[in-house]
Amino acid sequence: MAWTSTDLYALTWVAQWPLPGGKLWNGQTVAFFVAGNNQKGGQLAASTDDAQYGIVVGSNVVHTGTRGLTTTPTGISSVVPGKGYYAELIVPWSDMGVSAPASGQQYAFDVTVDYGDSTGTEVGSTVWDGNANNYLTTAGWGTIKLG
Repeated sequence: MAWTSTDLYALTWVAQWPLPGGKLWNGQTVAFFVAGNNQKGGQLAASTDDAQYGIVVGSNVVHTGTRGLTTTPTGISSVVPGKGYYAELIVPWSDMGVSAPASGQQYAFDVTVDYGDSTGTEVGSTVWDGNANNYLTTAGWGTIKLG
């Protein structure tokens, strides 16, 4: 995690090889979840600052879930042959309703890595702090603190 006055940066490394086929939310995908108000326990997207962003392995397109966005996040996913891949998300604070981030502020955050088989069907997932219901509720999300 890193941040500037305009953007939040998240990077995830996935050490998996060989890489199976992938489809959005149902294959080889990294999903980032962020809430600008750090509220937990509610239904995802019940608040305008809840957001879900997905990057399919090998893609530089960010797919958004649950609500429309006012800005366009940037995503990069690069494959390292024989090793795995990484996914990076750059999302404007304004998309989460945050106008002036500052050191010490806390935000709800989580990451889910979905694993697919050779047909692109999800066969499992790994979650940083939450659970398989991250896409439905903010209840299990972790907390990041800006430093």
